[in-house]
Amino acid sequence: MRHPTAARIARTPPATRARSIVAGCVALLCLMALASCASMFRSPQPASVRVLNDAAGEPRMRVRIATEAAEARFGATGDVVVDNHPGLGRPVTLRSPVRVRLGESGWIVTDHGGATRHFDRGQPLALRHADGADIAFGETPYPGVVLLHTRPTLSPGVFDVVNHVPIERYLPGVVAKELYPNWHAAAFETQAIAARSYALHERQRRMGRGDHFDIESTDRDQVYGGATTNQTALRAVEATRGLVLTYRGHLLRAYYSSTCGGRPGSARDTWPTGRGFEYNLAAPLQGREREHACQTSPLYAWTVERSTDDVLRRVQAWGAASGYAVRNMASLARVEVFRRNEAGRAAEFRLYDAQGKWWALSAEQFRNASNHPATGLPNIVRETRIHSGDVEVRIDRGRVAYTGRGFGHGVGMCQFCTQTFATRGESARGILARFYPDTSIETRY
Repeated sequence: MRHPTAARIARTPPATRARSIVAGCVALLCLMALASCASMFRSPQPASVRVLNDAAGEPRMRVRIATEAAEARFGATGDVVVDNHPGLGRPVTLRSPVRVRLGESGWIVTDHGGATRHFDRGQPLALRHADGADIAFGETPYPGVVLLHTRPTLSPGVFDVVNHVPIERYLPGVVAKELYPNWHAAAFETQAIAARSYALHERQRRMGRGDHFDIESTDRDQVYGGATTNQTALRAVEATRGLVLTYRGHLLRAYYSSTCGGRPGSARDTWPTGRGFEYNLAAPLQGREREHACQTSPLYAWTVERSTDDVLRRVQAWGAASGYAVRNMASLARVEVFRRNEAGRAAEFRLYDAQGKWWALSAEQFRNASNHPATGLPNIVRETRIHSGDVEVRIDRGRVAYTGRGFGHGVGMCQFCTQTFATRGESARGILARFYPDTSIETRY
């Protein structure tokens, strides 16, 4: 989802201590192996399955905070403990900060004094603060432990950085990024429950696939800023501990975005629904007419104008990158809404060339294509960005005018609506019932 001023899974601004790294990482890696093997014999199970939990039953998240890194720098107020044979080898304590890179012989770790240590590249490299406090990656502090995973299929010298953290310590770093800091406490609690539900759903899906991480720290999933001092976010997560949204007994993938513009989107129109993605067919995730209150959003309604050549070249580039036939489109003469959902939001477009041939794209595909980078064209900025797929398009004299509503995909919770409902005195439970009808709120741990 995305940062207030960016757009999370597509949104807009509305903006433990490791008691024993040795024992913890041993259990972690063993369970990862079991999950990977199990995935060979079954498809992903309902997201109620509990794995990789701590002693109190709290799930641990594996959050990918960097990918394809060639080098990484880690710091702490004290020393940094490094190990890549948890429970088997001997952890090494090094002076902070430490720098990590991959060489032909394995992990190369250099500490503040210039001392260099080498570690087996056949195992992930684990780093933590010697006293259990946050460890900084770059300039950002992260709670829990950081594991580095090689990416040999991409390049022998790159790796992923994955933060292993209890979910209740992870969530404040998400909620603080999703909403404006001065928003109502009930809005923060609503966001916390939705974000927890989404995170645990994606966690189970990733574990079923045997991946080495559960969730991205960017708007590809939900933005995570590491440790936070935002007291409203911290209290909201504490007040809603373990609460998730369920539908017919299963964890709901609680999508959310910045601004619905009055017309919510449908998950089935936005993401795949085939084998492994059946969760996008869940009734509470489909758009329907409902009261909305996001008129205060700066992107409730907007217009953007571009040249026809700009739009055509971006659509072609998106088609080439995504493997869609629209890459062969030679001209752009007309764009029409072909289908709308029950709320009246555009769900599918047809793009016509000068000869009348057309290509069909979903609303989200059209939005992404319109914003796709293309050689020789300027970068997309706020003033030129197509903020949602709910648009009307008019082409005249070499110009394309987009008249749009909202920011993001519009599926599920609208953050700006949530803030307005919260200021009216509605509770998190009441607000969630608006956006995810016929769901239940359950305590999962």
